[in-house]
Amino acid sequence: MTFADIQHILAISTITIISNKILMNIIEKNKAIVRRYVEEFIGKDNQDVFQEIVAEDFVNHTAPANTSKGPEGVLYFFKHFLHPSFPKLEVTIHHMIGEDDLITTYKSLYGKHEGTFMGIAPTGKNVVIDIMDIVRLRDGKITHHWHVADWSSVIAQLQ
Repeated sequence: MTFADIQHILAISTITIISNKILMNIIEKNKAIVRRYVEEFIGKDNQDVFQEIVAEDFVNHTAPANTSKGPEGVLYFFKHFLHPSFPKLEVTIHHMIGEDDLITTYKSLYGKHEGTFMGIAPTGKNVVIDIMDIVRLRDGKITHHWHVADWSSVIAQLQ
């Protein structure tokens, strides 16, 4: 191995280390954005945070049939469905994992059933809603969303 070979290997290693640090910095920034979205918008119904963090061309890939897949569909869901049914949500993020421009969260929403939910009149019961989300971010804004929640478990808790 020549001195030039060693210099080449060191240069590649340095570039790799710098690239990994930059990527990790972006992932940590994206995690902070998602945490803010979860805690301030989902948990506290802060509409300003939603407007600031969600991109205009946002797509919800798991939106219910016959509903908007854009930002207005998410706002409608929270304004007319989740927040009226459970007005004082508390949120716990159990796990948050980042890779490239994707952030995955596993979280629980805790709330008291105080409004009609899926046709069920208020029961006053406390419920836990376990959720897994994957979001894609671009330039500090959420652009895509995939969602899994066990709504049948929520209904069972209300019976």
